[in-house]
Amino acid sequence: MNFGRSVLAATAGILLLLSATSQAIAATLLYNDFVSPNWAAALSGFGIAPTPVIDDADFVAKLNPATVDLAIVQFDQSAHSSAVRDAVANYIAMGGRVIFSSMVDPQFDSIFRVTQAGSGDFADFSTTINIGGALSSGLSSSLLAVRDEPSLATFYRSFSLLSGATGLATFEDGNSAIVLANSGRTIINGFGGSTIYADFNINNLSPADEIRLYQNELGLLGITPGTPVPEPATGALVGLGLLVTAALGYRRRK
Repeated sequence: MNFGRSVLAATAGILLLLSATSQAIAATLLYNDFVSPNWAAALSGFGIAPTPVIDDADFVAKLNPATVDLAIVQFDQSAHSSAVRDAVANYIAMGGRVIFSSMVDPQFDSIFRVTQAGSGDFADFSTTINIGGALSSGLSSSLLAVRDEPSLATFYRSFSLLSGATGLATFEDGNSAIVLANSGRTIINGFGGSTIYADFNINNLSPADEIRLYQNELGLLGITPGTPVPEPATGALVGLGLLVTAALGYRRRK
């Protein structure tokens, strides 16, 4: 009996130690097909150095739910393979968190529980976005400008909501601009990179509001500055360690 209790105690200690050592920000993937520095700046402000992705195959290979806690995906210039769509859907189904936008590729929309309702291109040089309270903290205004970046053929897409989705912001056309779904683990943005500003004055453009908006989205998904984010496997280790500890206590009472 003493030997058995010793084995249980050692096992519990090892499991809890392993879980404690894995309490660090797990890998954050950043896949951006448009040269916009704002996501990198937002993550840096949270103390996160993302793992960059160079192409579709690299993204699919790296998007492992056991090691990646968050994926930031911003597709502003091109359509992407169905393998990427399938990898994103599987990652979310396995509990992963994703913040996503695509100005050109609606094949991902259903994953994020939306359908496209409207869009803006070169003929529509600008619009407005009204940010709801859940994401408005620290912004210069809850009503921001969305300006067409010259190299983007489409600079915004507005959405209708499917079941399980919640709108967090609206465009000037009255449709959703930012949508939360998948039990609060995913966000889809309906605007392109480097397009959000405080006003329409071309001489007064600053990325501060877009960067802060991204950081507010991170906070809404449970990621805060300087707070360790447990890797997906950590919870299982903690739970198993506690079960062994409970069993040890039961044996002692016996």
